[in-house]
Amino acid sequence: MSEMSFELMLKQYFGEKAFHSAGSAYSNKYRNSWFKKLERKLSGDINDIDTSERHKSMLLSNVEALFASTKSKEPNWDVVFSALMLISRFLGYDYCKGSKLNTLTYYQTPSQYYTQVIFDGGDVMQDYYDSKNIISQRAAVAKELKESGLSAFRISQILSISEYKVKQLLKDF
Repeated sequence: MSEMSFELMLKQYFGEKAFHSAGSAYSNKYRNSWFKKLERKLSGDINDIDTSERHKSMLLSNVEALFASTKSKEPNWDVVFSALMLISRFLGYDYCKGSKLNTLTYYQTPSQYYTQVIFDGGDVMQDYYDSKNIISQRAAVAKELKESGLSAFRISQILSISEYKVKQLLKDF
C-alpha cells in the first residue's frame, strides 16, 4: 500500500484537511474513519448529479461495493486508492485541494432514452408514438402562434424549424 497514494486520494476530496493523513493508511481505525467520511461525501455528490434515478442508484451501489471491498482481509489498497482517485476526477475534483472545478452533467440522447424505455419493459414503438405526438403538439403551438398574429416566418424562428415546415403544420392540422 502506498501511504502517499492514500493521502493524495484523500486530499483530492478534502484538501488540506487530509494533510499528513498518509500515516493513517496502515491504521484500520483511522483509515476506516476517513473512508466513512469519504463514502458520505461521494454519496452526497452522486445524489447531486443531474441524471436518472436508476443511474444514481447504480452509482451509489457501486460506491458501496467499493467501500465494502475495503473491509476484506487483504484488499488491494493500490487498486482501491486508484479507483477512488478516478472517481474523484469523474465527479469534478482536481488539484488535490478538495475543490470541485468541473460540473458533471449526464444527459440521454433520444436513442439512449428509448433504449432505456425498452430495457425497462416499455413499448419498442414508443419513439414512433412520441414523434407523432410531438408533431401534433408542434402543430398546436404553431396554430396558437398564428392565431396570435405571428407570421409563418416568425413561427419558424420560434420553433427552430423551416418556414416550409410551419406552413405544412398549419395546413395539415
